[in-house]
Formats: sequence, C-alpha cells, structure tokens
Amino acid sequence: MKKKILYIVVFFVVLILALFIVLKNGIVISSIQFDFLKLEQLYIKLDKKLIVRAKNITINETQNSEISSQTHSSDNASTEILKITKNLKYL
Repeated sequence: MKKKILYIVVFFVVLILALFIVLKNGIVISSIQFDFLKLEQLYIKLDKKLIVRAKNITINETQNSEISSQTHSSDNASTEILKITKNLKYL
C-alpha cells in the first residue's frame, strides 16, 4: 500500500516538474479552435510570471447570443455583475 502511494506521489511530482520545464521553455501553438473560441498564434511561457499571448482571438457570437438569451438579457446580466462587484470586500 505504501509503495502504491509512493508511486502516485512520484508520478505527480514528475508530471508537475515536466510541466514546469515545458512552460519555462515556452509553448507555441499556431492555431487552436473550440466551439466558441478560436485562437491564432498562441504563445505561453513561464518567466517571472505567466505570459500568454495570442495574435488573433475570435469569439463565436452566435453561441454567446444563444446563451445570453437563454439566461438573462445582456442588460440584466451586466447590472447583476455590477451588484456583485459592489458587494465584494477586498482583502
């Protein structure tokens, strides 16, 4: 049982270390597309902070308009967000 736990911990440590090394070198993706979002020339790098750059970001508005019409109108949603942000307490 202890060996199994040790293997799992070592696996996650190696996975996090590999992700850290890859992000330190940087990742370049020429194009990635989802149902609602398209990113072109995406660049992700970990320096002193995480750097995320994209040359072109396209958001599919038909998908977003369907979502907003199903939940609330855009005016009601924006006033709701404004109310929430006013009630937040900053630390």
